[in-house]
Amino acid sequence: MAPPGDKWAYSFDVVHDITALIEKRGGNESFVRSLDEHFDGGHNDHSNEPSHHIPYLYALAGAAYKTQERVREIAQANYNNTPTGLSGNEDCGQMSSWYIFSAMGFYPVNPVSGEYIVGS
Repeated sequence: MAPPGDKWAYSFDVVHDITALIEKRGGNESFVRSLDEHFDGGHNDHSNEPSHHIPYLYALAGAAYKTQERVREIAQANYNNTPTGLSGNEDCGQMSSWYIFSAMGFYPVNPVSGEYIVGS
């Protein structure tokens, strides 16, 4: 069985201090470029939890419109109202939770912070 994430997903998995992650990656513009490389290079695997917060990181780097684009792309590609309407493992409802939060327009990037990132 393959692990749920890879170096691409886990390199963005510093949800407790995204500000420092952005700074260490060279600031907003550089960070947005690395997110673009992640998505455009086909590295985002939405079928498991380690990637679920990544499209929302654009908003934290000053590119909220890219969060909106990526969230819509992911929702259209990975969810539908058929018996196979979830693209991945529904561990304790995480796949459904991502969709519900995203459909409402916000997401808890750091789930223990009590803060939500606006998507669209």
